[in-house]
Amino acid sequence: DPRAFALTTTWFDVPTGEILGADIELNDERRTWAVCPEDGCRDGRIDLENVVVHELGHFFGLAHSPDDALATMWACAEAGETFKRTLEADDREGWCAIYAGALESTCSPPPEGELPLRCTFVGDDCAETEPAACGYCEDLGSGPVCTIPCESDPDVCPDGFACEPLGPGDAPRCVATGCGCRVTSRSPRASWAFALLALAALARRRRGSQRRR
Repeated sequence: DPRAFALTTTWFDVPTGEILGADIELNDERRTWAVCPEDGCRDGRIDLENVVVHELGHFFGLAHSPDDALATMWACAEAGETFKRTLEADDREGWCAIYAGALESTCSPPPEGELPLRCTFVGDDCAETEPAACGYCEDLGSGPVCTIPCESDPDVCPDGFACEPLGPGDAPRCVATGCGCRVTSRSPRASWAFALLALAALARRRRGSQRRR
């Protein structure tokens, strides 16, 4: 349509809906593009941001909004308008319907095709013989799990984990709180107290054995 400000063409897998590619084309035939003021252009120029944000919706799989004339994805547009720069409720609902849910954390897995694509998070099970994608694979007492360094940013640890060293002299890492076994140093005083209790128990057992004889 020569009257259209722009056109977005997408290629996608029909069974899965996965977008394989997309092209955005802007129509500059007998049109003047501009970055208009917030209240729009009044001289017939077309606001670039207003059009591109709408086309990006198509780029990511959104169709035209059938109900809300103020939505970014409304099919019609006027030269100089700017309200499509920001998303309305209908746009956000459409986006959330397509891309529902969110990951609890982030990671940087290897590019697909180079190594097996893997994305693990703090607390996930991992094999100590293989590097964990999120950082380190450590046995915290109940089997090897994924953990990450946190010395530079203690707040990076998710809920249920604290930034603590695994043992004396270790750099802090995200460690599960309230469970498991941690490596700690024992003071000489505590060691002597434990030894005295053990000797007292042994002496009592020997006295009881002598009485039975």
